Amino acid sequence: MFFKMAKSINKTDFYKHLRIYLTWCVLFFIINKVTSPGVNWFIYPILGWGISVFIQAIMVFFPVGDEKEKVTSHLPSGRNKDDDFLDLKPLQQKNWKEEDIV
Repeated sequence: MFFKMAKSINKTDFYKHLRIYLTWCVLFFIINKVTSPGVNWFIYPILGWGISVFIQAIMVFFPVGDEKEKVTSHLPSGRNKDDDFLDLKPLQQKNWKEEDIV
């Protein structure tokens, strides 16, 4: 199941995650230096979060499985990418009577 979720990650999501990560790295550094300059605790959340960013980068740039499976992994089972549309029924006009209107 983990690999199916990983296949649906695209580059745009990765770059968004990377931007957020880098922003928080700077914020963690600033907060650390303002609140407790003698102790460098900011490195621990940066390393922990960095592991997940690294794993996501591997999944995005070195995908596992064939490309067709990657593209259609978000669709429900038994459906093709060509069938990805809403099955809408045509609207039917109702004949309302005067007493139906309140």
